[in-house]
Amino acid sequence: MRLGRIFKAISFVAAGIIILILHSAILPYAGYVVGGVVIAYAIEDFIIALAEKKLLKEGSPFFEDLVQVIIGVLLIISSDELEKVCVIWGIWSIIRESREMTEAIAKVIHKRPGIINIIESVVVIGMSVSMILEPGEHHAKVHIVLLGIELILEIVFEAVDILYDRHLAKKALAKQAEGAEEAAPVDEETEVAIEPEKEEQEKNEEKESQVAATETEE
Repeated sequence: MRLGRIFKAISFVAAGIIILILHSAILPYAGYVVGGVVIAYAIEDFIIALAEKKLLKEGSPFFEDLVQVIIGVLLIISSDELEKVCVIWGIWSIIRESREMTEAIAKVIHKRPGIINIIESVVVIGMSVSMILEPGEHHAKVHIVLLGIELILEIVFEAVDILYDRHLAKKALAKQAEGAEEAAPVDEETEVAIEPEKEEQEKNEEKESQVAATETEE
C-alpha cells in the first residue's frame, strides 16, 4: 500500500503540473484527458476495495465507480464536441465534489482538518454549474486549470490526514508516558507511609519478646 501511495502521489502531482503548464495546448484533447482522469479515479477505488475485500459488500463504491467508468468513456467518445464534453464533465464534477464535501464535513465534525476541502468543493461545484449552463472554450479552459489544481490538492489533503494521524498517535503516547510518571510518585509516597508503620510494629514485637524473656527468667 505504501508503494501504491507513493506512485499515486508522483503520478497525480506530475499530471497536475503538466495540466497547469500546458492547459491551453491540452484544451483540444480535453475529453481524452478528463476521461482518462475519471477512469483513473474509478480504477483507484476498485483497487482499494479489492485490497480491503469490500468490492461487493455493503457500502462498497463499486456501482458508483462503474458509473465513473461510463462517464470517462463518454468523455473520450465525445472529445470532438467540446460543448458536450463540458456538460458531461460538469455533471461528473458535481457528483464527485458532493461526495468529497460529505467526507470533509464528517472530518470537521470529528475535529479533523477539512475546512479547505469544503471550500475547494464549493468552488468546483460552482464552476461546474457555470460550465453546464454555458458550455464553451472559456469555461473548459478554467476547468482544466482547476483539474490540475485538484490533482495536486488531493495529494496534499491525503498528506495532511497522514500527518494529523501521526500527530494524534504521538499525543496519545505522550499522555500515556505522563500517566506512568504520575503513578510512580504515588507508589513511593505509599511506601514511605508504610515504612514507619512497619518500624513501629517491629519495635512493639521486640518489647513484647523482651518482656516475655524477663518473665521467663523470673
